Amino acid sequence: MSRSVWTAVWACGLFAAPGGIFAEAPQVGDVQRLTVITVSMTVGGAEKETKRVTYTPPPGWYVRSHSVDCTKKAGNSSFTVSTVPQDWAFLSEDKVKESYKTLLDLAGEVQNAGLKAQFEAEQDGLLAELRNVRSSHHALVVDAAARGEGFLRAGGALELTVTAELVYVGTDDTLAAAVARNKEKLK
Repeated sequence: MSRSVWTAVWACGLFAAPGGIFAEAPQVGDVQRLTVITVSMTVGGAEKETKRVTYTPPPGWYVRSHSVDCTKKAGNSSFTVSTVPQDWAFLSEDKVKESYKTLLDLAGEVQNAGLKAQFEAEQDGLLAELRNVRSSHHALVVDAAARGEGFLRAGGALELTVTAELVYVGTDDTLAAAVARNKEKLK
């Protein structure tokens, strides 16, 4: 059995919690850089320990990039950090177009060209972010192993931190709220 094995995943419930990172709801395009996974493992000479830790961002957020800081590696220790798609809900282009079609039609009926242009710009911005999400990744997976060098030999150790850059692209609820706000402008 290992002398000391410690693994922590920093949850991003901070986004939804009152008094968290955002005082108010995040806006499409908001970017946060957070430490999302920390792994620390130490084993004896004939011991080995493996861990798999997965970080999936909160709904509406996606991982744009990540960096790894390995502060300690001893013995036959190794790690990999990979990005994988997960069961992750996101807005579809059809949903955005359908929602904004009504707004654009209403703005045209009341002959408000400025408001129509604003709605078109918002729609284009959301569609651009959606296209970025499709070409990116949604979760980080760390596979770590610490192995000793054998009986009566040195142990193994591994310490690393993964920092992710997250971008908010919204959810169905945030799209509905934006459409409702914009409908009020039409009145």
